[in-house]
Amino acid sequence: MNKYRNKLVSATVGALALMAGFSACSDDHFEVKTSEASAASVWENMQNDQDLDSLRMILSRTVVMSTNTDQKSSSSYETLLSSAQAVTLWAPVDGTYPAYRYLALLDKADALEVAGQKLEALKLRYNVGREFVQNHIARYNYNFSEMESEVQKGKEVNLLNGKAVRFSKANNTFNAVPLASGFIQGRNGTIYKLNGSSPYIHNLWTYLGASSQFSEFYNALTQSKYDSYTFSELASTPGAMNNSGQMVYIDSVFIHRNVFLSGTSIESEDSMFFAVVPTNAGWANAKATTEALYAYTETYKTSYSATEDNTMGKFRNTVTVNVDSLKELNALRALTRSMLYAPWQYGVHVTEYGDSAQVVGKALYADSLRSVLGEILYNPAADTAQANKNINPFFEQPKNLLRASNGYILPLDEYNIKASYLWQPKEEVLDITHFTNFLLEVDNVTSTASTGTIILLDDQNRNEAVVGEVPYNRYRRFTPMSNAVQLRISIPLRDVFSTNYRIKIQLVPNRINKEYIQMRNGAEVVEKIPVYAQIAYDDDDNLPAVSSDQTSRPFLVDNDSVKEYVLFDNYKFKKSYAGLPSEVNSFARLVLICPPNLNAFGADYRGAAYTRTPNASLNIVKVIIEPVR
Repeated sequence: MNKYRNKLVSATVGALALMAGFSACSDDHFEVKTSEASAASVWENMQNDQDLDSLRMILSRTVVMSTNTDQKSSSSYETLLSSAQAVTLWAPVDGTYPAYRYLALLDKADALEVAGQKLEALKLRYNVGREFVQNHIARYNYNFSEMESEVQKGKEVNLLNGKAVRFSKANNTFNAVPLASGFIQGRNGTIYKLNGSSPYIHNLWTYLGASSQFSEFYNALTQSKYDSYTFSELASTPGAMNNSGQMVYIDSVFIHRNVFLSGTSIESEDSMFFAVVPTNAGWANAKATTEALYAYTETYKTSYSATEDNTMGKFRNTVTVNVDSLKELNALRALTRSMLYAPWQYGVHVTEYGDSAQVVGKALYADSLRSVLGEILYNPAADTAQANKNINPFFEQPKNLLRASNGYILPLDEYNIKASYLWQPKEEVLDITHFTNFLLEVDNVTSTASTGTIILLDDQNRNEAVVGEVPYNRYRRFTPMSNAVQLRISIPLRDVFSTNYRIKIQLVPNRINKEYIQMRNGAEVVEKIPVYAQIAYDDDDNLPAVSSDQTSRPFLVDNDSVKEYVLFDNYKFKKSYAGLPSEVNSFARLVLICPPNLNAFGADYRGAAYTRTPNASLNIVKVIIEPVR
């Protein structure tokens, strides 16, 4: 169990204790007064103590539930405290806490059930159990006489609701609440009296569910199609059969599954997070921002075949998708993937002496943050000369930070995070020299494999007259079949969002390799290699017209340098290919074209200046895809 929470939580509960009027206690307040009724159960010992009348009424009416929809158990905490299960109860004495509040909630739950609103009744009973009853009970018997030295130092106790709190003899407190005199020891556990109730602090997940300001986001995540509870008979504690021959469970255990939260540990009390969450005020913008990334069409073409057509390949099959459902699913997935940030992920190693201000400060000012699910959020205001200098402008109102038991929530009333600083990769490189799977197909090239030829540069063949570095000293060479054909290289663009990208290509001239320098009459031929690119979608049966916005501006390859060329400076994909179902294998294509000439682009590009040199090759290193910021 990590210890850093002890320091962080103690400050919060200590403040709560002061607000409630708790006073410090002396060591004699914790003197040992064991009960002689050691053969009695915890529940029987409660019945013999008039200081615990109100608590006994609450416990007898509160059903043991694992979730707010748990209908498997009808056993109350009276049954649990009477069973053989070893427990410890920290019992607030009458008059030191608002018992009427919990009794009124149970009365309301009964009334709701009579009115036929069973689900609402279950939720009320569950909240009373989780936030009050379970906040005072732990499994196992924390017997003072057997663990006095541990309690003297301060013992961390895990409660039924998963909270870890401090039980301290040195301070005579349990979770910062003063202990009353003595304790009662029974056959299945121990009762310690409290002068007040143990304060309940929500974890991040229950905080979102309990706070009305996050209800839009929370309700969207917990729709039944995304959020479920499954009863675990194996993990549950059986009691006895009822009159109908059905098992009545003392403790019903349900397994919670949420399609968005898997792998986050958001409910873990042994973790620390910084959470970025849209409030109801910011929900509409958060929803619109993420859904804009997923502009789906009702149909997609799949099963691409490079040989389906004699000019370029085609998709053979058509698949229908549910646009609204798919858009909602992926928008929520994007929001939750970028919601939680763990301190160790951004360089803060929280320990027993960890400073919560450091956790928050680093998150607000960091140049970048990696979420627990792998998304990277960048800081547009980052100072390249001085790291962690300027606060991230997406984090407005940091003074409104909310504290949970396992971290902090930054509520965003104006959710204005841009996709280019979060969901789009900062730079995606398609390294044409390493993997042929980046090549969908090549048309009109002098290679039986249609994949070009990998060329390795070394001290012997590298032409130093060509400036610039070539990554790994490697490139892929494509030579047209003849001077009259149009060389085309088709590269799949998978998982692109329906948003703006900058698309670049790195090329090297033929003469970078001495072996491919063309000579004529004893002089080097100055080669002309025209290039342009087109974006083709799955439903484009033919390549777009040169005049369309899916065509890049043409250029000639520089003969003297290794160079990156911007094909599309700000191209917005008209449809999304990200987040498609696994059976929809569809994508856009970047088609690089090296034509014999550029006559198709009009009078400005006609003539010898834009006519390809015979035997000239196109030499590609990589394609670079960036977000437009």
